[in-house]
Amino acid sequence: MESEYREMLLLTGLDHITEEELKRFKYFALTEFQIARSTLDVADRTELADHLIQSAGAASAVTKAINIFQKLNYMHIANALEEKKKEASEETDGGRTGSHQRRFTERSTCCHGAESYKSL
Repeated sequence: MESEYREMLLLTGLDHITEEELKRFKYFALTEFQIARSTLDVADRTELADHLIQSAGAASAVTKAINIFQKLNYMHIANALEEKKKEASEETDGGRTGSHQRRFTERSTCCHGAESYKSL
């Protein structure tokens, strides 16, 4: 899964910004990811993706990158990353979470109008 998130960061995010935009992204990454400036200054896009994931974990790195893209007003990239992340989590989950929860709980209302939930 980590490689999928790394691919997302690169192909959907970092590869779609100019060098100047990359500098701005790195500026916000300093505080968002707690990575040393000296490390960020010399990192290319691939190394940057690796540093982000090492610093925050795969899924969290993508979420934080989305936040940075939003701060920079690169909404098309932020939205594309968000969609890819959602697709990846649905594939991992198999789309079962919602139906799984519904199948094992049932809501009922007693004669006094109070609701209660029970496991099935």
